[in-house]
Amino acid sequence: MYTHDLHTLTLRLFIDHLKLSKITLVVHDWGGPVGLSVVKEVPDLIDSLCILNTVLPCRDDTVLKHLVNMFHFITWSAVIFVCQTHLPLGYLLGYASIDSKTRKGYTAPFLTTGTKRE
Repeated sequence: MYTHDLHTLTLRLFIDHLKLSKITLVVHDWGGPVGLSVVKEVPDLIDSLCILNTVLPCRDDTVLKHLVNMFHFITWSAVIFVCQTHLPLGYLLGYASIDSKTRKGYTAPFLTTGTKRE
């Protein structure tokens, strides 16, 4: 019942009913794909976008890769919730599609005022 298409249609009808233009559209979480689908349909009505913590549509050939990465993140989140502890993010990112330099950045200590960047 609650589908992407239904939410997209609802937002589109809302915009049409209120005769909105010069819209600043804020999309968040699962509302991102919905809102961005509407932007694609009526770009002339959108003045600006604010995109927060969402997923972005991807090309068909990368969908599986993104789903696998999302599965790892959801699994990690579930373990954190159940165990009430934190896991080393660097270890978990070993399964992600990122290079080793980026992975090391996630495990580096936080910078302090006395820390010198190289």
